[in-house]
Amino acid sequence: MSLFPLKKNKNKKTEKRESYRICFGTWDKIIENMRKEELIKQLQECAPLLANAVSHMVEYIQDRCPAAYPSKEQTEAVNDYLHSVHADGDGSMSEKNCEHRRIASQNITIAAIRILDSRQLDRLQNVLDHIAYDREYYMPERGCGMHR
Repeated sequence: MSLFPLKKNKNKKTEKRESYRICFGTWDKIIENMRKEELIKQLQECAPLLANAVSHMVEYIQDRCPAAYPSKEQTEAVNDYLHSVHADGDGSMSEKNCEHRRIASQNITIAAIRILDSRQLDRLQNVLDHIAYDREYYMPERGCGMHR
């Protein structure tokens, strides 16, 4: 008797493989969380703002039901890191400064390589690119907007 429900297929090998995939998926998730904690701990020693940004963004990307936009806190963690590495330049959002912010944001993606898979890394860099061009790229507060 298996702990995981198996699909009724004609091919017994397929049934067995699917159950292992479920088992390994759960195990991989446990290892993933341990590696995230280890990575954040290592980054915290040499670059605390980078560690904070990586932690917040990995949390956003790995969320089972991700929001369309990162939270204000997650966006601010990225902006704090970008400001700390002087990617803002003179503070204006000129095209040159936005490109510097985008390039500097790639350090967050590089730091997250050991935790995220390629699809998640692509999504992370896409979100970071949006943050690089818009400092206030986060989910608007619920109090705003029209209500019925």
